[in-house]
Amino acid sequence: MKKFSFTLLITWFATYYSAADFIVVPGSLQQTEGNSATTAPFDTGSNSIRYQQVYAASEFSAINQGGGMIRQLTFRADGPSGRGFFTTLQNVQIDFSTTSKQPDSLSPVFSENIGTDNLTVFGPGPLFIYSGAISPVFDILVTLDRPFYYNPAAGNLLLDVRNFAGGTTSFFDAERLTGDSVSSMFSSSVGSPTGTLETRGLVTGFYIDAIPEPSSAALFGLGLALLWGFAHRSRRKTDSLNEPTQI
Repeated sequence: MKKFSFTLLITWFATYYSAADFIVVPGSLQQTEGNSATTAPFDTGSNSIRYQQVYAASEFSAINQGGGMIRQLTFRADGPSGRGFFTTLQNVQIDFSTTSKQPDSLSPVFSENIGTDNLTVFGPGPLFIYSGAISPVFDILVTLDRPFYYNPAAGNLLLDVRNFAGGTTSFFDAERLTGDSVSSMFSSSVGSPTGTLETRGLVTGFYIDAIPEPSSAALFGLGLALLWGFAHRSRRKTDSLNEPTQI
């Protein structure tokens, strides 16, 4: 019984915390090609680039009220113009922050878009990425060095990419539509304080581990306590039965 209870405990724990939400922004394009394509910020030849993109908080409604930890992001090659690739970009830095700026309302000054919780989630360093260019499969995966805690209730999400050394990849799938949930800005010099505004944005997927809501966390903790107590009681009972009988 002790072994069964311990196994059940571990299984419950793993099931509760292993599930991750997959959220695509814009959400309407999860199975559909965007209407545009872009080389920014990963297919720039020998040129450096700085690239910011804002995502509307409303697209992350699947996350519960506790927010979630963004651990991976993913892109896809553009269907009409994309190509397969297998490469290492030599020096890339990726930051996330929560911003008050809205899609199509970014400032042309990079620093004015960044939230107070800015975190470098990747690099700076080499980024290995690849794609089989099978549309519309999200197979360009970036696993972050550090997860970013994001709560949509606090504001929109800002992606900030610095590609210091350029590289050759592919056209990435993108959406160019005024009034939708994404927009971007970029500069062909990574050190420039300002950039060019665009309504276009990368179609992006996020793998997010949800933070349990307080009520759910309390119930989960109670369940763990009950299971531990049951296992401990069973062990004490078994130990007492195995004690030698005194004459």
